[in-house]
Amino acid sequence: GKGGYAFIVMERLAGEPWITIRENGTAAEQVHAVEQMARAVRAIHTVDVSTLSHYRSDRQEWVAKMRARAELAPMYLAEDLPEQLAREIKPFLDANLEAITDDYEPLLISTDVNSFNSLFIRHNDNVTLSGQIDFGDMEVGPLEYEWPSVVQKALRHNESLAAAFFAAYGPILPFSGEQLRRLKVYSLLHRFPTVQSFAERNPEVASLERLLDMQWDCVTDRSNDQSPAR
Repeated sequence: GKGGYAFIVMERLAGEPWITIRENGTAAEQVHAVEQMARAVRAIHTVDVSTLSHYRSDRQEWVAKMRARAELAPMYLAEDLPEQLAREIKPFLDANLEAITDDYEPLLISTDVNSFNSLFIRHNDNVTLSGQIDFGDMEVGPLEYEWPSVVQKALRHNESLAAAFFAAYGPILPFSGEQLRRLKVYSLLHRFPTVQSFAERNPEVASLERLLDMQWDCVTDRSNDQSPAR
């Protein structure tokens, strides 16, 4: 682009945001919508990252970025958390940050699949995805970094919607114990963390680890013990 800057060309898309279907649609409409959302997210992940000159894909650099973010997280997350939960952030990250490694396949990820960034058109009782919007926070990183926004913002921890989403996305569930460990870390270190709003909605929860567990209960296999790390 002009002056060496990259530009994103956008067009106005018809449709209403996913939140209106999630809150007012029938169960069948909701499932059909998240299935389409999953396929759109999957399409983003299949982009050849070697062609993306403006995105950094160094895996060791990713780990370093997460470690740097972990140094600051106890301060910026504490601003909107109860004192007891805020005190537990640093010990939790100290014990679990090692789960974030450079052993992953770099993928293009939206990072911001939320309640508003998937648009749908309703016609004759059909719900059709018109498009995904707001790619301004895209990154190249591990697939697991995509899921905090999807599960916690778009799907709002709904087990049936999460099951429909991941069934349409492809064979990814159940998450292993080590994957869940990373997902809990990413819940704190994500560009758009949700732990504060989740704590506000669940004031009876006095443990940070329990709060993080609750955020991923909807995709946790309870039938048997978690499988070992892969």
